[in-house]
Amino acid sequence: MSRGLGDVYKRQLQDKVIFHGWCSDVIPEIMKSDLLIFPSVINQTLSFKGESMKVNSSEALPTIVIEALSVETPVVAVNTPGISEIVVEKSDGIIINESEPTLIADAVNKILDNNDFYHPDSSLIINKFSLEEMQQHIYGTFK
Repeated sequence: MSRGLGDVYKRQLQDKVIFHGWCSDVIPEIMKSDLLIFPSVINQTLSFKGESMKVNSSEALPTIVIEALSVETPVVAVNTPGISEIVVEKSDGIIINESEPTLIADAVNKILDNNDFYHPDSSLIINKFSLEEMQQHIYGTFK
């Protein structure tokens, strides 16, 4: 059992926390959720079974965050590349500086305690990341 799943059972939260793993259609799952946590890392050394591995963020445009905001689900996201371009309104969610469990927990509690405030505007994110807008942006870059 993974540490995350073990912690969920230890704290008897299995009816509140679901680890889905890979999903081919995430939108229905996001819509059922109170918030989305994007706990990516910028640079970190992970240890597993006595071996260490350096991990660097590889997500230049985390689409899962865009998908969450497009269905008005607030996010808690680590400030990896691209996040500050996506989560721009305070009502979108909370950006934290590192993937630290206590920071994530504090941000989750803040959103859950202030549920009325954290309500992303789907039209803003859909307009900003629409196919047409992205094509114009790319065209302008190469022009």
